[in-house]
Amino acid sequence: MKISTNQATMIGCISPIFWGLSVSLVRTLSETLGVGKGLAINYLIALVFVFLLFGIPNLKAMPLKYYICGLGCAIGTSMTFAFSLGLAKDGTQTMEVGMINYLWPTLTILFAVLFNGQKAKWWVGIGMLLAIYGIFVVLSGNLLIDFKAMWSHIKSNPISYFLALWAAIFWAAYSNFTRAWAKGQNPTTLIFALDTIFFIYLASRSCALLPLEYERCFVCCRISIDYGFGLRHVDLRGPEGPY
Repeated sequence: MKISTNQATMIGCISPIFWGLSVSLVRTLSETLGVGKGLAINYLIALVFVFLLFGIPNLKAMPLKYYICGLGCAIGTSMTFAFSLGLAKDGTQTMEVGMINYLWPTLTILFAVLFNGQKAKWWVGIGMLLAIYGIFVVLSGNLLIDFKAMWSHIKSNPISYFLALWAAIFWAAYSNFTRAWAKGQNPTTLIFALDTIFFIYLASRSCALLPLEYERCFVCCRISIDYGFGLRHVDLRGPEGPY
């Protein structure tokens, strides 16, 4: 069925909640089973949920440029987001890395205005600046921005912070590619299938059965990410695509 622009926006506003829930869960699983193995099982469970929720898209409807740019950025998002959390050294870094990743809404708006011809009110700029200021506050550990403290935090584990930034860039680019080129299709199932193949290959030499005490954690984690990913697609398609 068709949905209105306002309904699509409201659905999209729910997706950051699920993304936020997934941050600590991904970290917990990575600490317990290792980055590769934890994410492999994670995405395998995810694929089942996504398939049941959204089915298989019409692959012929999407142009080649979307497969190259759009799906490339989506897979890049999955890899960089997951590894940035898995490589964080402690809970504090996990929070900071998660906040850097949350530059994606600001970057999505910026890319939409610059590259997609989206019109924006002047107050959107203020909101973007406040969002960036919030990231700086978290990294500084103080309401007054301390660039020395920020650099000290980043220097302690630059790979994790760098990956989180790229995850935000990839996701913002992917959001705009989807809006422009996806033809109303929801390729979530295809994206998670490709992610699953990669992570299973990564963990193929050290596979082990999932401990029973972590099964619920995996399911909660995958529901959080699946709904966050899927609801974001509904928001991006808006009234132009079938729900």
